[in-house]
Amino acid sequence: MEEKKNILTYEGLKRYEDELHELKVVKRQEVAQKIKEAREQGDLSENAEYDAAKDEQRDIEARIEELEKILKNAEVVVEDEVDLDKINIGCKVRILDMEYQEELEYEKAYIRHMYGYYGYGTWLIFHKESGQLIGRAGLENKDYTNGGRTVTFSGQTELELGYIIAPEYQGQGYATEVCRAIIEFAINETEFDRINCLIDAENTASVNLAKKLGFSCVGASREKSYSGRKVFLDRYCLDISRE
Repeated sequence: MEEKKNILTYEGLKRYEDELHELKVVKRQEVAQKIKEAREQGDLSENAEYDAAKDEQRDIEARIEELEKILKNAEVVVEDEVDLDKINIGCKVRILDMEYQEELEYEKAYIRHMYGYYGYGTWLIFHKESGQLIGRAGLENKDYTNGGRTVTFSGQTELELGYIIAPEYQGQGYATEVCRAIIEFAINETEFDRINCLIDAENTASVNLAKKLGFSCVGASREKSYSGRKVFLDRYCLDISRE
């Protein structure tokens, strides 16, 4: 049976050839010298350096055999002849994360309106190491006397804290870190004397976080429809008066 062809670009072929040359000409000699030096130490039965060198030698020879098989059955694609209207060998593909893109567009529009008027709003949260968008959090001015809201408690505009963290990043301290920074911002950059948040009474994690941040429950549960289900929201409040 005819062996399967390995389709490569010229760049891929060159990369494999260079690696094979490095293994045969350089790495083989290096590991042979390590084995020679380890043998000169005497007893090989408890010689860790000898065992490590022999393991490295086996890995090198296995990789050389693998590369030789790949190159033996290599078929090089002429990249100028590739149909760029289809994803194929030699094509460079840019993947668009629609959810990520929609989130960015939403925030851009939000920033233009909210930040221009109030000087604050919602921030995007990015993972420091990976750069991955993992949530958003921030402050909004809420008029709780508006009939569209489910609670009425002050008859005036209030400052409300909200956040959302992607499920795979929850429980790792990100919400705590972000909310503390936002509270500090509210104290230093706004004139409000308190921060409010409305929390699903069954959301134990958010309730515990609010208490950890110093919020106290000051309002009875109120029913609200959310994502097709009924939830009961408790009002929590944090005093940030500067007296």
